[in-house]
Amino acid sequence: MKHHDHILVVGLNRSGTKWLSNSLANHPDIFAVTAEQHFGILESNIFNDISRVLPTLSREDDYTAFVCLWAESDFVKTTGVTRDDMLNWEPRPKTPYEAFERLMNEETCKNSKSVWLQKCSPIQALQASDKLKGTAKVVAIRRPFDRVLESSIALHEQSGANSSFFRNVIVVAIQNRLIDYFWNMEDCHCVHFDEMKSDRDATMRTVCDYLKLPFDPQMTEPRFQQNTSFRNQDRRPLSLAQRSFCQFVQLCLKMVPVSWVARFWQRSRSRNPLNMVSGTYRNFDKENVPNEVC
Repeated sequence: MKHHDHILVVGLNRSGTKWLSNSLANHPDIFAVTAEQHFGILESNIFNDISRVLPTLSREDDYTAFVCLWAESDFVKTTGVTRDDMLNWEPRPKTPYEAFERLMNEETCKNSKSVWLQKCSPIQALQASDKLKGTAKVVAIRRPFDRVLESSIALHEQSGANSSFFRNVIVVAIQNRLIDYFWNMEDCHCVHFDEMKSDRDATMRTVCDYLKLPFDPQMTEPRFQQNTSFRNQDRRPLSLAQRSFCQFVQLCLKMVPVSWVARFWQRSRSRNPLNMVSGTYRNFDKENVPNEVC
């Protein structure tokens, strides 16, 4: 099987990652899993949930449990790949990352594309960078910290989620510190949200130059409804005290090595492993795979 080159679009939630990914997915040479009801590109739960619960697939029951769960995700359903297709793969993938890469490589060939694309968070990109076999190109997008935080708070309020200001600051600050790793990489193209907003055409041309792909005008033509959680008039600016607290947290994290921050974030997330099935989160115990799934 041919290992296609791949593109990882890395950024925080609410920083324009989906907007940038959808623009790239419009390129005739790039394959990405997209769906109208998801406002474009879909993220695979391979990169966090499933890979934490089932890190290896060498045992028959582990591989079967993995296939049963992943086949029910919106990501796999959108591709048209079935549970039986994955059960009949030979040789069988030994890790969830190998399974993900096999699916993406096969779909890239099937759709006559030359490279595939996946959107992911900074921690997911760090985990995947040494597990995927093809040549990776990383495009990182960044938005001012306060705008990301304001957007995140508005999103939680609209969804009715009970999330404190303190928790939002910590989560955004940690993710923002993790993206510093990519922002300082030599082989990473960095995009500023505000620059893309002011001149999308010029931004996409520079991204294409980095990817060594010809620019295509349809990249700047929206194919999906914009995924925005609030109107500008609904967003409440941070107060002076809140801004000062954010600056303090960011300053503290700047003194911590990125590797330590990543390790802390992984451990805090692994205490409550969740699996996304059919677009919703549910608890998963690999020793007790639901009969209705398998």
